[in-house]
Amino acid sequence: MTIDSSPVSLIAGADLSAKLYRFGKMSSSDVVACSVAGERADGVIGSKPTASGQAVALYCERVMAVEYGGTVTKGDSLATDSVGRAVTATTGQYVNGVALVSGTVGMIGEMLAPLAAAVNTEYAAVSSSGAIPPTASQVALSVSGTKAYTLADGNVGHEMDILCVSAASTPLGTLTIATVFGSEPTTHVFTTAGQRLRLRMTATGWKVVAKTRAGSLTVVVGTDVLTGYDLVATYNLSITGTVSSTSTMGIPSAQVEGEMIAIRCTTAASTPNGSIAITAKTLAGAAATAAAVNATTDYELLRWDGSAFQELITNSVTLS
Repeated sequence: MTIDSSPVSLIAGADLSAKLYRFGKMSSSDVVACSVAGERADGVIGSKPTASGQAVALYCERVMAVEYGGTVTKGDSLATDSVGRAVTATTGQYVNGVALVSGTVGMIGEMLAPLAAAVNTEYAAVSSSGAIPPTASQVALSVSGTKAYTLADGNVGHEMDILCVSAASTPLGTLTIATVFGSEPTTHVFTTAGQRLRLRMTATGWKVVAKTRAGSLTVVVGTDVLTGYDLVATYNLSITGTVSSTSTMGIPSAQVEGEMIAIRCTTAASTPNGSIAITAKTLAGAAATAAAVNATTDYELLRWDGSAFQELITNSVTLS
């Protein structure tokens, strides 16, 4: 094995004794091992510190040794897997090296530092649970059944457009964002084709800058938790008896001025008397925290004004 590289000496942010020849990255806690498939690496770990605060050697130029996490062919662009090993890069992932030798999982191979930063940062098609490439500009989600997606931090200023292009088999695609801007939600749930989320990476996290709502969601008042369900256009309330949805069971707040939602009652039984939490304003502009709904003829249309859902049209729904 040929190593033609001199490491830099930095501080370890964790026990890296089992991470020799795996990708590492700088963090607020100093050097740690890569832990998200496809993320940016800043070098290859070249020593075995046993605790945070110890010195660690990090190779970051010329010819370096690296552990393979799968079958690699000489000349492949290399990305990190979820435990820091080198694997062949796919669409939207950061390229951390170029393979100099072919090999298989567990082999210590050789790589060059790349001149290119990423493989196709423009488009990524995502159909399986896992990490969404933080370098992608356009992401097409195909949601079939229950899926869980994660999004790590990207480069400041980068914008990403996530569009649900298909939804089947009781679709439930939950996106969890590592770092968000301000107090914005960390989860968004995709349930219907046409739902769209546009994000911009700021110095303090991903910010929602545009959104397209689509589809409807049946909500059993007093039972269903609505955390993350901020991409639906219509909330169909099912009310049986006297029931109330507060806190996480309430209508989620919006993020973009102009977002429109409709609230309807599609089921009303056993002397229905329902109430659901919402940050809203009445037609007269008075602040409200709950909407009272009692019959299948009740409905209202609301528009997010930047701080609350402003009531626009209502039929027997009472905000208070």
